Amino acid sequence: MTTLRDLLRLLVKGRPDGLRHRWVWRWLRTAEPTNEVDRAPVTATSEAGLGELLCRLDDLADGEVIEVMVDGRPLAVCRVGDDVFAVDGTCPHAGGALADGQLEGSVLTCQSHGWSFDVVTGDCEMDDEMCVERIPTVLSNGEVRLMEQ
Repeated sequence: MTTLRDLLRLLVKGRPDGLRHRWVWRWLRTAEPTNEVDRAPVTATSEAGLGELLCRLDDLADGEVIEVMVDGRPLAVCRVGDDVFAVDGTCPHAGGALADGQLEGSVLTCQSHGWSFDVVTGDCEMDDEMCVERIPTVLSNGEVRLMEQ
């Protein structure tokens, strides 16, 4: 059961593994939180002949969203079953961090204002004019990589 305290904490600080959580802790300049995951965003790397490495498939559970920084740009990397999708990590509606949102099926809901985006198509469920940019990915040897362009 979620308590009011837990709900307020989630609204103010974000998810323990999310971007807002890291920003709040840096801003407060306090000790690291205890009993919580404080995972820094993954930084993409590249190898000759392949697109940039976003993460290992084994590091991303079904229904999980992580933030990966590519050239200073945040991407929300989402696993839906055996497929992995990457979208622009910033909500086009209000600029919230999509990696802090909830993924249900292929629908990613922004934590800031509840706007939902389909990570397969990039379409917004609230407004047909709004969409989130899809970033093509490829699975190679158990790794999720950006598709070479």
